[in-house]
Amino acid sequence: FYLTKNQTLQLWDQVQQHFQLLLQNFLLTRFEPSLVFLSQIASQAIEELVKYCEEPNQSSTGSVWYIPGLEEGKELIKKYNPHDSDAVELLTASTGQPPKIPDVVQDIIMSYGVFWQYPDLLPEIGFSPLEVSQGQVSKYFSNSEDCLLVLGMDHYGSSAWKIIQERLLPTKTPKQLQLRVKNLSSSRQKGDNPIKYYKRTGHIRIPFHCDNQTEDSSSEATSSDNTSTHSYKIHQWILTYHRKRSDKEKTEEMKKEKQIEEMHKFTKACQDLKSSTIAGSKRNLTGQMNAVESSAKKMKEMDESDLSLSEKGQ
Repeated sequence: FYLTKNQTLQLWDQVQQHFQLLLQNFLLTRFEPSLVFLSQIASQAIEELVKYCEEPNQSSTGSVWYIPGLEEGKELIKKYNPHDSDAVELLTASTGQPPKIPDVVQDIIMSYGVFWQYPDLLPEIGFSPLEVSQGQVSKYFSNSEDCLLVLGMDHYGSSAWKIIQERLLPTKTPKQLQLRVKNLSSSRQKGDNPIKYYKRTGHIRIPFHCDNQTEDSSSEATSSDNTSTHSYKIHQWILTYHRKRSDKEKTEEMKKEKQIEEMHKFTKACQDLKSSTIAGSKRNLTGQMNAVESSAKKMKEMDESDLSLSEKGQ
């Protein structure tokens, strides 16, 4: 069968997104000791995709399997080999809520263009250690979890909380899912969000960005003051990363200016010392020459005196 032009473009778009998500999950699990086995699975999936994409009939720019960031992905898999226990320093993620994306992963994401084809797919938060996440109920909902909730409602039914919890959101309880839908569907919830949009239109819009994670704390629907307004905004960690980098650059610039200032002071001090040394040397040389001349004069006078006495004696 043949794909239409629009279908081909849609499939190509999905392949790119799939590749980016695989890389992000590889990195988010690679540096956490309890999740390294998941990074191995992600790397195997990436290697299989790379192998298929590099086949002669698939590598042309017109193919749906042409991935612009393929070389960067191969470089990352090689550099942070999940099968090599000494390849990277493992970091234990914070057990706080929500878990932070490791600094090293932030640096990688901000340095490689492959992650910026689809900024909407960039991770909002990190992964909790396995021993922390197993059996633990999280009270925070990320935008991605809201999207999973919408997918579950569309696929399993708008009130199938138990099956949605088991298959899509195991860190939540069925009651939390029910309250989350109630909260985001409330007329007091300002702005749009994935749940409200789905209930209003019957359609799923993913990705659907929101500011931050929000908290469902009681059996009553929370007010709009306690829930974030959904909008297309940059993730907080990206803003923080840029702010820290800007502060670091300013600090380095001030340090550099200080070093230049100190170097100028040192150079001037050396020049002053050299000048004073030369002036002192000149004074010493003049004094030595005067002493030599004085001695020579005295010796001449003594010679003349001896010659005069000698003539008188004759």
